Amino acid sequence: MQYIAKYKWIIICLGLLILVGGGGYKYWQSKAAKDPLQNLRTAKVEVGSVRSLISATGTINPVNTVDISSKITGRIVDVKVKENDIVQAGQTLVLLDDAQAKSDLSQTQTKLNNLQLNYERNLQLYRDGAIAKSTLDTVETEYLVARAAYEKNLDNLADTVIKAPITG
Repeated sequence: MQYIAKYKWIIICLGLLILVGGGGYKYWQSKAAKDPLQNLRTAKVEVGSVRSLISATGTINPVNTVDISSKITGRIVDVKVKENDIVQAGQTLVLLDDAQAKSDLSQTQTKLNNLQLNYERNLQLYRDGAIAKSTLDTVETEYLVARAAYEKNLDNLADTVIKAPITG
């Protein structure tokens, strides 16, 4: 007991010193964590340009979509636009090989011209009373079928050019 009483003041001073040191250390740590200016770097002020760049990931959906297809089959000869190009309504997009369509049109035009001449001759013969009405009707039917085939082949030739249906 005497031993403790003798060193009582030293023990109390050491205890107070430990408490004050621990409190000071805690205060220093909390001050360092709260000080936002502690980790800043400074630089010399310079005049220059600022480059603005924004990078984003996402999906873009169009307002209008159109599925383009051909009425006829054929080999693509030329594509006049690239993906995502802005086009005007009626602008040519794709050209198909038109060699077969031109050949078919030429054949039906020749046949149509021949049948038209034959019809006109038979019409005159009918007016003169040289042939029966049924013969004239047969020739007229052949002529009308040939004209329909010619118009179909004319449409097929036009269908070798695929155009934009809308602007966008």
